[in-house]
Amino acid sequence: MKTLTIILSAGLISLTISAQTNIRILSPDEMQADFFQFRKIIEENQVNLYDYTPEEEMDRLFDNQYARITDSLPMNGFFKLMTPIIAAIGNGHTNIWMPGEYWRSGNDKFFPVQIKFVEDIIVADGSYTESEQLPRGSIIHEVNNVPVKNITDEMIDNYYSEGMRIHGKIVMVARRFPMIYVRRFGFPDEYTVTYSLPGGKKKITKTLEPATEKEVRDIVFSNFDTPELKMEFIDDEKNALLTINTFIYYDERDYFNNFIDSCFREIKKHNTKNLIIDLRGNDGGDPYCAAALFSYLEHEPLPYFKEAHRYESLLNPVPMAENNFRGNLIVFMDNRCFSTNGHFCSHIKYHKLATIIGTPSAGNYRCTNVQHTTLDNSGIMVYYGNSNYSTAVEMDKTQPIMPDIFIEETYDDFMKGRDLYMEEALKLIK
Repeated sequence: MKTLTIILSAGLISLTISAQTNIRILSPDEMQADFFQFRKIIEENQVNLYDYTPEEEMDRLFDNQYARITDSLPMNGFFKLMTPIIAAIGNGHTNIWMPGEYWRSGNDKFFPVQIKFVEDIIVADGSYTESEQLPRGSIIHEVNNVPVKNITDEMIDNYYSEGMRIHGKIVMVARRFPMIYVRRFGFPDEYTVTYSLPGGKKKITKTLEPATEKEVRDIVFSNFDTPELKMEFIDDEKNALLTINTFIYYDERDYFNNFIDSCFREIKKHNTKNLIIDLRGNDGGDPYCAAALFSYLEHEPLPYFKEAHRYESLLNPVPMAENNFRGNLIVFMDNRCFSTNGHFCSHIKYHKLATIIGTPSAGNYRCTNVQHTTLDNSGIMVYYGNSNYSTAVEMDKTQPIMPDIFIEETYDDFMKGRDLYMEEALKLIK
């Protein structure tokens, strides 16, 4: 019950902070009808609904949030009433999303700085705009006169994640901060930040030029653009580094399969003994692509799924690829490991195929399909899963996939640009 209390109290923080824009106002009748529709969708369709929050507590949460609909609210105010429920379900594919109308009401008023959590502080890690408005490594203290930690804590409490795991929440809040901010607080005309320069103690206040929606989306959803795959040899072809940022190659499956096959032909040709597969930032995609990669790593034909709504062929043992790799395998995994990448890494971990270097995953061996319904009055989209996908492994559904070697980045590491993953991998190889 403690978790629900935190979520509810956090949700109360921001209802009064809607920005002065042309966001559509919803009447109590409109919201009540949409909330009833939302509850019906979730209760009738969501698989594993009570896995992480018991039915009695979930019912109470639905009732409490519905009771808060007493006056007209801007669309984002109504949106926030539903997010504690989404967070309590604990499904990484179950969420709600604002309609295009909402984004268009302030599409040039997004927070322009990329952020990262490092050692419990929030630092600038790039820009969504062409100009770098805060130097990399600047420590952010406040945004529009609100402590940034209060803002991010509220976001984390109300954000969805697989198994309600904090690892996935933190990385998603950092990556999608500008989009989450405007959904919860509206679209301010400007962003005033208080920050300290790297290595400095003096607090500086600066007004930033907002980013556009497109500038933010181009970075946040870059994996959807099917980035180019890459493999390189290190140290006279004794070691190979294969980088796979995503498995989202649904429409380019032949490209993915042909590339992977060419990599393992080269690895065999050069008798490469050590292979590093870098999966950092990979938050899922096409299971057929992941299974194709798995076929080069498994030590015997193994079924990929034991439960699947689609991809029935993957319930059967996956034939071993012709150029199957039997050397030393190292896998880089981080907090963005989710969905199909969680499936893939669950096989790597369970069958002990590699040494995994990194941080606990966001997903694990199980996730759900995705369907969505649009609420009649607000246009808010409700995404839910009505069936499971589970890999043919035995794991605890409540736990992340754990690395064999943990990476803990310090602020000093971040500022020096150290690749702690590669450093650990090279130690292992030597």
